[in-house]
Amino acid sequence: MEKDFENFIAKRCESALLESDEYLLLEKEDSDPAMTQGLAEIICYKKGFSDAMKIIKNNN
Repeated sequence: MEKDFENFIAKRCESALLESDEYLLLEKEDSDPAMTQGLAEIICYKKGFSDAMKIIKNNN
C-alpha cells in the first residue's frame, strides 16, 4: 500500500511539473540544477497542499 501511495505522489508531482511552463523552460534551457530542483520542489509541494485541501474540503 505504501508503494502505491508513493507512486501516486510521483505521478501527481510529474503532472504538476509538466503543467508548469516555468519549470519546463528551465529544463529546456539546461539551467542551474539547484535552481531547477528548488522550483520543482515548490511546484510539487503546492500540488500536494492543494490536493490535501481538496480532500479536507470534501470531507466536511
